[in-house]
Amino acid sequence: MKILLLNFLMLLSLKAIAQHPDSAVSDRDRFYVGVSFSTVSHHIYYKNPKGAKDVTSGYFAPLAINFGYQLDERASIQVGLAYGGSSDHTNWSPGSPDTLMYDSYSSTHVLAVPVTMRYVLFKVFRRFQLYGTGTMMPAFGTTKFKRIETRQDDISTVLDVRDTGMNTFVTAGFGLNYKISKRFSGLIEYHAFKYNLTGNNSFHYDWDQRLTGFDRIFKSIGVGFNYNL
Repeated sequence: MKILLLNFLMLLSLKAIAQHPDSAVSDRDRFYVGVSFSTVSHHIYYKNPKGAKDVTSGYFAPLAINFGYQLDERASIQVGLAYGGSSDHTNWSPGSPDTLMYDSYSSTHVLAVPVTMRYVLFKVFRRFQLYGTGTMMPAFGTTKFKRIETRQDDISTVLDVRDTGMNTFVTAGFGLNYKISKRFSGLIEYHAFKYNLTGNNSFHYDWDQRLTGFDRIFKSIGVGFNYNL
């Protein structure tokens, strides 16, 4: 899977680089800004985590502001600044005579820099474009943990720690771009592949791996809007 994703990204890059500037695309129209959101769940794996294992951590779905450049009528490249996060809370009783309850909390915040290549495969009518897309995204995350142990004698013990780490993710798939007006366009993407290049890829801990059918499709969608400068 890792080799397949890297080959796909390399193919998109080579296609984009091989294109010569097209006179049909003016210098003014080459630059664009946009916003995008992906439902793809990414999971940062912290090295030597200090947080409680009974609560989830490190998950995020990126919301990004992007700045892009149209290389020609088919190829484009964009760089974004993305944010995502998640939180979780669990409580459970160990059933011991001394400890009545454990309450665990987590709060994750992630900053990421997605770099995306797109290449138009063919045009459908005048306003629709079907394209291939690939993204490499380094992401830095931090998770605050808090666990409260409540004892029978009404004395509480609090564990308060923080984990930080960085993983690099790769996604690849296909998209459909729709030209709303001369400067505005909207897009929807299906991210068929996702891989963590520097962390784990766990069927058990990555909560979207077990999804099937419509749920799997829904957790693989990206949407966005772009404005040509």
